[in-house]
Amino acid sequence: PWSATQEDLQAALEGTNAGPINSLDVKFGEDGRARGFAFAEMSQDTADALVQVTDLELGGRTMRFEIRDASRGDRNSNGGDRPKSEPSSSLIVKSLSWNTTDDTLGGHFDGCTGARIITDRETGRSKGFGFVDFESGEAAQAALDTLNGSDLDGRTIVIDFSTPRPA
Repeated sequence: PWSATQEDLQAALEGTNAGPINSLDVKFGEDGRARGFAFAEMSQDTADALVQVTDLELGGRTMRFEIRDASRGDRNSNGGDRPKSEPSSSLIVKSLSWNTTDDTLGGHFDGCTGARIITDRETGRSKGFGFVDFESGEAAQAALDTLNGSDLDGRTIVIDFSTPRPA
């Protein structure tokens, strides 16, 4: 939740018994609220165990864990070397400027059929990511190949294929 603290997350992670967390960095926005993600350093065994956890909640929100292996050059979470999701006709665009709008996002992607910025329900402010839709998976792939790591409104954007929410 937006009110989560470093200590709250640390306690939740310790409750999984996955293993020790070496460092934890919850990311906060300009307003001082948690942005909804954090980075943690841990052993590979701990990371592998956490990725298997699917029911851990903090403040009523389910947490999801992803592994970033810097030694392999896997920069999906902040630099975008390669997509990690299955190809689809929809892309998720991360690391957006707070000033990016639906129109500027859509205007950055030639041939898209729609673009939407995800906003906070309470404040209406951008959460820093959005979705762009295309007619086909091929068109989405071409946009990902061309624009991943490009500049939009002064920020380097990270693009991946969007995966549908589980039913």
